[in-house]
Amino acid sequence: MTDRIFLDTNLWVYLYAENPLDKHQKVEEIIQNQSKSIQVSTQVLGELFHVITRKKIYIKT
Repeated sequence: MTDRIFLDTNLWVYLYAENPLDKHQKVEEIIQNQSKSIQVSTQVLGELFHVITRKKIYIKT
């Protein structure tokens, strides 16, 4: 059986906001190394959308 990795909203925020940098790098490493095992719920996607659009976090492009 394959292990599944569930990334919570905060981890996605760390990835896209790149702040704090150490947390961003850890999440990026998880995604690069375990991409086939990652699962995301619709609730997490909704929360991420809310945080990015309403909280006005800085996202490096």
